[in-house]
Amino acid sequence: AASARTLLSLAATGGTLLGAAYHFDMVRVGIGMYGGSPHEGAANVVQLDAPIVQVRSIDKGTCVGYGFTWQAQRPSRIATVSVGYADGVHRAIGNGVAVCVVHDGDRRYAVPVVGRVSMDTITLDVTDAPHSAVRHGAMCSFLLLGDHSDVITTTTTAAAATTTTIDALGAQASTIGYEVLTNFRTAARVQHEYVHDDDD
Repeated sequence: AASARTLLSLAATGGTLLGAAYHFDMVRVGIGMYGGSPHEGAANVVQLDAPIVQVRSIDKGTCVGYGFTWQAQRPSRIATVSVGYADGVHRAIGNGVAVCVVHDGDRRYAVPVVGRVSMDTITLDVTDAPHSAVRHGAMCSFLLLGDHSDVITTTTTAAAATTTTIDALGAQASTIGYEVLTNFRTAARVQHEYVHDDDD
């Protein structure tokens, strides 16, 4: 009787991208399916949306968040968003490490996360964003993977962070992109919606 041939599977995302010579019998793409490193330039396939629950004007010198870790350098508008570390947002991505995107029609504006990430909320500096994009009940987004080139930056902090990827966020949080991504998958309060693009 002929002996069964052992199937070879040696390629994760990196090996898959090297080409067919490294695919053998099967591949395990893993984080490459979601656009994570080393799959650079991938489409945006992961987005976390959360509602703005409050917008408040504050004076120059006012501190925001636990521990007073962020202080307004000018009169500012601060939006409070109903999402926090209980929903998988890593506590280390506050104070300008990450940005959210607010929407005004077809335009998207990057605004920085300021202050500490709390259990149930984050706060955004929306001073330079249009008022029409920042109102109670409006949705804002974390764009965790993909091309953010069309996002309009609003501050120096946001400009530096619009190229943020899950891998960069992971490095800044002393962890890896896998943890940043899977935190949202395991958070019980986050509703997951899978969207298929018929054009792809």
